Amino acid sequence: MATPPKRYGELATEEQVANAKQEAQTGMVSKLEFEQFKQDLMATVEAITNQNNDVANRLSGNINA
Repeated sequence: MATPPKRYGELATEEQVANAKQEAQTGMVSKLEFEQFKQDLMATVEAITNQNNDVANRLSGNINA
């Protein structure tokens, strides 16, 4: 079944569409920036995991010098 047509008041104007596109483009980060962020995040997660494992080993008495 077809959707009922929208009333004129519900349609976006060309200016609203252009503004929405501009806002979306300025708010986006590049794929390269996002990949760099992911790499930095994974390195941080790995460092925190290693530190947590070291602390857990010390607390349990498993000290590997």
